[in-house]
Order: sequence, then structure tokens, then C-alpha cells
Amino acid sequence: MFHGPAWPTLAAINLVEGHLDHPAPKIEVWRGSLGTVPLAAEHRSILAVVIDDSLALSVPIWPRADVPTLADRIAAIARL
Repeated sequence: MFHGPAWPTLAAINLVEGHLDHPAPKIEVWRGSLGTVPLAAEHRSILAVVIDDSLALSVPIWPRADVPTLADRIAAIARL
């Protein structure tokens, strides 16, 4: 992965796993079947969570099945 001075501005959207300490805005994709707590419960840089389950969080919950709306919301965050 490139970590030069322009990173992450080389692209409108960067798909990464991890890097929770980086200040870039994030969208978490979470599955309740894994038995873990969503990272959004503790990390303020996570703007929304994409899930199939009903869950109470302080960030917006986006349904996984609504792909057109997900695309619109991600594009809005990326300012596309």
C-alpha cells in the first residue's frame, strides 16, 4: 500500500481493512453472527454501519440489502 504524502487523496474512495487510528472517515460493515461488538461503538471516525441486524448505535445504520442507497450515501461522503 502506498503511504506517501498524497495518501489517501489519490482516490475519492479507499477500501481498507483496519487503520482505525487513521483520521479518515469510515463506514463499518458488520455481521452480528460473528458475535462481536461493532467498532462504531468506540471509534468516532466511523460515520455509519452497514448491517442486516437491528442494533442501537449512535451512528446511522444502513441496511446491507439496499445497495442503490448505500452507493448514494458512500458517494455523498466521498463527495462524488
